[in-house]
Amino acid sequence: MQGFWELRWGSSNSPFLKYSPFIDNLQILDALNLNGLNLLKPRGIKSFIGTGILIRLNYINEKKIGVKFTHAGVIGPKFGRINIKAMKEINNEQLGWFEITYLSNKLRICRGDKGTLFVLRKINSPILCQNFKEFINIY
Repeated sequence: MQGFWELRWGSSNSPFLKYSPFIDNLQILDALNLNGLNLLKPRGIKSFIGTGILIRLNYINEKKIGVKFTHAGVIGPKFGRINIKAMKEINNEQLGWFEITYLSNKLRICRGDKGTLFVLRKINSPILCQNFKEFINIY
């Protein structure tokens, strides 16, 4: 589950939960540290820029992962050592979960707590990986 996942298909109509050919809809999961980020960014831009929701993870069982949404906002480009961001803490507790129905090194199929089905492809992006590690340490 650890890594960068690109949404390739979703049964929802919500922009955060659906595929678009113009937007990279990414889920970055750091399962070892129990955190992650859902990120919508313009397709083709390699930098860490877009709209994001920070998440905390907890294992419910071997297939079901609990999610708590902690911060939401805009993540801007990095200038030197400074990450431009406007992230706000989510005051009302927002909880959810997803259940993994299939997992391989390249593909993840899961269902969310509201019944939405997702198909995600694992991607390799050293630039996004480094930016995520620096960004998540702030929170």
